[in-house]
Amino acid sequence: MDKLRQDLRYALRVLGRSPGFTVVAVLTLALGIGAATAMFSVLSAVLLRGLPVQDQDEVVVLRTEAPSGASDHVPVSQWELTAFRERSRSFESVAGVAYQGAIETVLRDDGRPLTITGTCVTGNFGSSPPQMGSGLRSSLPASR
Repeated sequence: MDKLRQDLRYALRVLGRSPGFTVVAVLTLALGIGAATAMFSVLSAVLLRGLPVQDQDEVVVLRTEAPSGASDHVPVSQWELTAFRERSRSFESVAGVAYQGAIETVLRDDGRPLTITGTCVTGNFGSSPPQMGSGLRSSLPASR
């Protein structure tokens, strides 16, 4: 234990003699730790945790063929989703989620700004009750 104390004192003395190197070393460590943390957070959310839906192994993504020269596929439009829902006999339920991803919105809570993250979905999307507000109903009209 005494040897460790001596090594730490020596390291601090050497770092104190060259403050430029110390700043660069600390910033490099901070960037490396921050980047590793960010990558783990994304990988954890995408790969390690499952989707927040029941029976996630039964979830299917619908796509349409893209025009020639475009990417392999494009998401279905609101009208295509509605037509598919009306004609489908193979699926228990058909729901939609906005392809753009999450949207951040700032609301006011007693004068304080409150940032929430969400996305646009159809009324029958998910079976969990919302954390705030009223739940979705499949009878609600879809907006443009």
